[in-house]
Amino acid sequence: MTVIFAVFKPILVLLFTAFLTIISFVGWKKAEYLMSAVRIYDFKLSFLMPAGLLLTAKLVLRFYNPNTNPRLRNLISKLYGASSMDDFLMVHTIQKTVLVTALLFFAAALSLAIEVDYVFIIFVLTLAILSLIWADRNLDFKLKLRNQKILIELPEFINKVALLVNAGLTFNAAVNKIVTEKADSEPLYKELNFVVREIKNGSGINKAYEDFALRCRIPEVTRFVAAVVQNINRGSSDFVLALKLIAQETWEKRKDVAKTQGEEASSKLVFPMVMIFIAVAIIVLAPAVMTMSM
Repeated sequence: MTVIFAVFKPILVLLFTAFLTIISFVGWKKAEYLMSAVRIYDFKLSFLMPAGLLLTAKLVLRFYNPNTNPRLRNLISKLYGASSMDDFLMVHTIQKTVLVTALLFFAAALSLAIEVDYVFIIFVLTLAILSLIWADRNLDFKLKLRNQKILIELPEFINKVALLVNAGLTFNAAVNKIVTEKADSEPLYKELNFVVREIKNGSGINKAYEDFALRCRIPEVTRFVAAVVQNINRGSSDFVLALKLIAQETWEKRKDVAKTQGEEASSKLVFPMVMIFIAVAIIVLAPAVMTMSM
């Protein structure tokens, strides 16, 4: 039985490779509508995305429906907006499929070089489960990083708005000027670009900024939007003063974020420092131990 399995093992691996290649070619056409979401999502192993799409559509979704996970929907909505949630939820599910598929392919290829036993199978299955958990946890990390970046950019943006409004520009003109001069590679300016496009496409100013606050879900952004909406609806001679106060609060929050990032960086250095200390200790003590043993 073992001999038969050893003979057919390379054939099975080749069939698996051919299967992935074929469904990748077939899936490219169907994957086009998701490609913009894939780029924004920062998809891992993107060359397997078309194959992952077909496997997800034909197999995974029969047993697992991501729409039944409210926490996952909430994370996707916060990161990418409620209007695009379905596309990004699909991309996230495909990412999980791709990670597991790549792991299984790697395990199958590795089995050609080593003897496979039940321990190896358990190890591969454990890695597959951990990859699924990592994909969900990575969304938490992305959301945390995005919120930190928004908090770092926000005080500078509000100060610029206050200066331009104080110089005589309307609020919308000030925001348009800042957004057009700033690249939209950062999360805050991506969101503001989206707000500007919505307003140009006929959306109400109030709704555009309220949706912006809902997408960010950061208290400092919510306070900024509340001041903006109040100024638009009622008018306020103290609008610039309100912006300066909010900017001052966000500067304090920015300091807290910088302090937190510094503490996290210090904690990440602990493990390498411990490993270096152990290596130095071994280098120093090894000759003494060898001398004593002699």
